[in-house]
Formats: sequence, C-alpha cells, structure tokens
Amino acid sequence: MKWNVACCLLPLLVGSAATAEAQSVLVQQLDDHYDDVAVPCFDFGTNQTPSRAWVDLYVYRRDIAQTAQIDEYSVARSYVPGLSRIGDQIVFSSGPRSTVCATVSHRHFLFIKYDHVEKTGLCSVSTTPGVRRADDGFTVTTVPVLDVYFQVRD
Repeated sequence: MKWNVACCLLPLLVGSAATAEAQSVLVQQLDDHYDDVAVPCFDFGTNQTPSRAWVDLYVYRRDIAQTAQIDEYSVARSYVPGLSRIGDQIVFSSGPRSTVCATVSHRHFLFIKYDHVEKTGLCSVSTTPGVRRADDGFTVTTVPVLDVYFQVRD
C-alpha cells in the first residue's frame, strides 16, 4: 500500500518541477562590441509617486585603445515592460502571473529619507551577444551588439 502512494506522488512532483520556467524580456541592446562591454550587476530604481520601477544596469566598457588608466563604468536606466512598484514591493506581472522581484523599505539618516531596495533573487539580468543590421543608405552591414535580458523565474 505504501508503494502505490509513492508511485502516485512521484509523477506529481516531477510534473510540478517541470512547470517552473524562466521568462525573459529584452531590456536593451548595447551598441558596442560584445567582447568589450559587460553588465556585471544591476539594481532596481523606484519612484513612489507614480508607482514606477525600472532597472539600473551597471555597464562596464573596456578601453580598446588602452589610453585610459581606468576602465569605464556607466549606469544605463532601462524600462522593463511589466515591472512596477505596488506598495512596498517591486513586482513583475505577465498575464495572470506576478513575481515579487524586490521589497522596498523606508529609511532615514539624520534629515535624509531614502528607500532601500532588497532583491528577492527571483529576478536577474543576463546578456547574450547579438547582431543588429545597420543601413547607412548605401550598404547594409551587421553591427555586433550585446543583448541584455531581464529574467524572471518562479
């Protein structure tokens, strides 16, 4: 009798694990050679008044000419369709599915008030090399780019 219960539960466990999948949304294309640019990390940015949220990408560019002593960092603010701030949570919604990507806590230091964003680990950023077609009116060429994807998993 115990064997029959275990045989019935095993397909349910395997079936539920197979339904968990990651959803990817193209966030931005960086127009540099993909081997000279990287996105090592990201943060969430929020605005409470219109209930908006976005992704701040920390973009690292390597100097090809080696003229500068320090490699260049920049922050690229990117809009993610489906990402919004609901109360004190940053939520990604796609159809009936909603995933909490981060929680927002209100803090203050002396007279300064600010929001602290804590990631849940369910949302991440990944990059893949890609190409974009460029047409200058005379010829059509392909330009290497770095595609940045926002990934959400359950």
